[in-house]
Amino acid sequence: VGRLDAEETRALGGLARLYTLHHQGTLIVRQLILTAVPGEADEFVKFYQQTLGLSDRTIRAVHKAFLENIRQLPEYFSAARFAQSVTIPTLIIHDEQDNEAPYRYAVQNHKAIKNSKLIKTSGLGHNLRSVKVVKHVTDFVNESTPAMSVRSALFYFFQATVIEKVEFLEISGKQYIDHSQVIPDNFLCGQCVTRCNHYY
Repeated sequence: VGRLDAEETRALGGLARLYTLHHQGTLIVRQLILTAVPGEADEFVKFYQQTLGLSDRTIRAVHKAFLENIRQLPEYFSAARFAQSVTIPTLIIHDEQDNEAPYRYAVQNHKAIKNSKLIKTSGLGHNLRSVKVVKHVTDFVNESTPAMSVRSALFYFFQATVIEKVEFLEISGKQYIDHSQVIPDNFLCGQCVTRCNHYY
């Protein structure tokens, strides 16, 4: 892939990216955006144990599988631990009413990443679907990244964040996304470098 100007990560993908940056700093990206990122893998295990009523025997089996396949227990996978290795400019966006990944994780990551900016939203929940959020991201990336590079880097974020404005077109049984419902007039499709009805 080479050097990325900016990378937007979301939820569990953000935790995975922090893990990668912690272990392989040679995977270069100039700027990082973390949105609604959870904090501790161990809390996932505890959540499912409580929700599904899993026995201690089952949890021991989960821990055994972690050790056999990854050589680490779930508690090793901590966003705040991995975030300490991040030195690039980082934007953290998190909603204070996120019930899936509590806001406290964003505060922990912000403290761990010295070169970071934290934006707290309210009322958006875990999905963070808001044009204002998109603007926060584009403003952050545009501070030091050429506009042409931003288009490709942020295209996924536009889809994921403003998806409720997308119109799906049924053509021969396939769904197409009308990008004109998602992207501003001066924004181009990151894959086609043009305005289009691109198949997904």
